[in-house]
Amino acid sequence: MLDRARAERRQRQRLNPGWYEVIFTGDMTGGVYQATIGRPGTSTEPPGEICVALRWGNNNGIWIDTHDSAGNYSDRAFHVMAFTD
Repeated sequence: MLDRARAERRQRQRLNPGWYEVIFTGDMTGGVYQATIGRPGTSTEPPGEICVALRWGNNNGIWIDTHDSAGNYSDRAFHVMAFTD
């Protein structure tokens, strides 16, 4: 994960299979978040879906959940970017 922003990443954590949070040093409210399944390098990740949103209960964080192609929560490698003004 690249840490180039006004609000730097402070913590990331896997909470359950397919559930992740990333906590930043600044408020992410009103930001734009983009996530995609993938891994660095030349290998690929199994197909699936990914969702990203502001972390409920913590405005300094974002929530990411990943799913397999059947819609079940499943761990997937991913890239995420968060943009704030």
